[in-house]
Amino acid sequence: QFGELLAACIKELGFKPSKAESEIFYREKNGIYEYVATYVNDLCLVMKDPVAFLKVLQSAPYNFKLKGSGPLEFHLGCGFGNDEDG
Repeated sequence: QFGELLAACIKELGFKPSKAESEIFYREKNGIYEYVATYVNDLCLVMKDPVAFLKVLQSAPYNFKLKGSGPLEFHLGCGFGNDEDG
């Protein structure tokens, strides 16, 4: 099961599942909280350097094949965007 394997890898990287929602993981890194939300085979990353995190998942020992990565535009039926202030 992809989701179970992904959750195990995320935990191995120091993330803990949220008490309120088991598919949302968090960790504190250098005074900043980072979040990974999973749903089936979708990821939503909230962190300072999501590209570095994706590179970790795509390299050994994990070797996940990820596609469609980039700024969040649409996730789980919701549209996302930034205004002029970010």
